[in-house]
Amino acid sequence: MLDAEYSIDVQHQTKEVTIVVRGSFQEKDAEYFVNDYQEKIGSIPAKDFDLVVDSKSLVVVSQKILPLLEECYKMYKASGFKRVKFIASSVTVGMQLKRIAKKTELDNAEVEVISQ
Repeated sequence: MLDAEYSIDVQHQTKEVTIVVRGSFQEKDAEYFVNDYQEKIGSIPAKDFDLVVDSKSLVVVSQKILPLLEECYKMYKASGFKRVKFIASSVTVGMQLKRIAKKTELDNAEVEVISQ
């Protein structure tokens, strides 16, 4: 059973991939996510798409999970998306996401904080 929920939606019309993440990610959740991501993203020309990661319902990231999140950022970078946008609901999560983007050199990333 997963502690986190996620969805990956590829919208060919708008050239956008939307990932919605809810809850608190653990190691087992990340493994399922990576497999699903690779399956869905492997079939599109990512360089023509924007990636939007909706993290509004993501629980603050624990230190234990940071390496897993960093690996996901590296995966987003390797996919070659035109633009990557993270949406967070708190300044704290937004700051964490920005720090990880900088550390992983995901230079085309932006973080937007939206209050719920």
